[in-house]
Formats: sequence, structure tokens, C-alpha cells
Amino acid sequence: MRRGKRKDIKRLWTITLWYFGVFVLIGMGLLGEVSFPVAPGTGFGTTLSWMSPRVDTWHLGTGRAFAATQALPDTGQDKCYDDSAEIPCPSQGQLFYGQDAQYRRALATYRDNGNGTISALTTGLLWQKGDSQNSVYRTWQEASDYCASLVLAGYADWRLPTIEELGSIVDYGKFYPAVDKTYFPDCRGGLYWSSTGCLSIYDDGWCGGFSHGGAFPTPKNRRDSYVRCVRQES
Repeated sequence: MRRGKRKDIKRLWTITLWYFGVFVLIGMGLLGEVSFPVAPGTGFGTTLSWMSPRVDTWHLGTGRAFAATQALPDTGQDKCYDDSAEIPCPSQGQLFYGQDAQYRRALATYRDNGNGTISALTTGLLWQKGDSQNSVYRTWQEASDYCASLVLAGYADWRLPTIEELGSIVDYGKFYPAVDKTYFPDCRGGLYWSSTGCLSIYDDGWCGGFSHGGAFPTPKNRRDSYVRCVRQES
């Protein structure tokens, strides 16, 4: 059997066992609000996202996970649903309690500095505005090197954002790209590299998906993702 075939079978078993464990936790009531958005480039097409007021965001995919450590802006979701239709938001103890619309925080706000940068006023991050650098795809290392060498608006301390930081500029009311195009007008509707690695036996990194939002594990040596650099402004 070819080495690549054996690796695919091993990864498939890893995914199968992981999902079995997840559904056991769901049955025990330890996980909730589970959805399965499409995950292009993962090899098996699925990722599990779980939103919680206690841990800002968990993204779990093919046996790999991270917990967000940075507060994220509000998603703007203001409606609640059961498994088939919109409903009045339930009270604690009722079915379907704990939805995104029931946890409010500051909405994302931005300022265009007129120098190729965007200030994210909610998070204190300074973002690279343009996407002219994305005429080509990059590997994870190429994206990291690009940010490390970037000099923009008089700053030379640019870096790859974490996956939580990338998630903070996703606009869930938009699609392809899922971003506010007033401030990021040329954003691609594809994957953007983050600095966050996967907790796995594979050398993967997390990519932020700007087609519809989400986070997807991607092999670091795969040249199929974009880059947007960031620095801490305040």
C-alpha cells in the first residue's frame, strides 16, 4: 500500500474516533450549539464550531482544537431558532437556550487611517487594509515571512494574526467575502493564514475562511491561502 494511501486511512480513523467522542459529549450535555460548516482544503470537508459565552469560540476539526483567549466582537445575530424555524429567544432552562443572540457585546467598529491601515476600535488591533499582496497564494511559512518583513505606515512589527484575531473581522451578515468591504474592499472570499497551529500529529495551521466565516485546519506546506498582517495598536 502506498504511503499516501496509508496516511489517508490513518487520518480517516482519527476523524471517525474523534467524532464518536464528540457525539458522546453531546449526549452527556457537555457540548452544545453544534454546526458543521463546509471546510474546503481539510481533506474530509468538515469542521465543528461551538460558540459559548464562557470560552469565546471553540473550533474543532479532524481531532484538532483550540480555545479562544481574546474577546471577540458581537456577531450581530439578534434572532433565535429551534431546529426548524425562528422562535422567541428562550429563557434559561428552556430548550434551545443559550443562542448567540442571547449574549451581547460590542459590535466591531473600524477607522480607516488613510495610510493603508485599518484600526479595529473594538479590539485595539491595526490591520493591513489592502490585498495587492494576494495576487499569489502562500504557504504558512511564506505568509509568516511576508508579515515579518512588511513595513507599512511607518511600522515594521507586523505579524500573522492569530485565528481569534482573524475571526474578529469576520462579518457574519456578509458572504463571499464575509467582511465589511467598506474597510477591506479587496478581501478575497477564501482562506487566510493565521499564526495558530493545530493541536494534532499533523503539521497544520488554522486558516480563517472569508467565504462565509469559520476556521479550517490546513497543511502548512500547502500553497493555497492568502495573508493579511496585523499589529497591536493599543
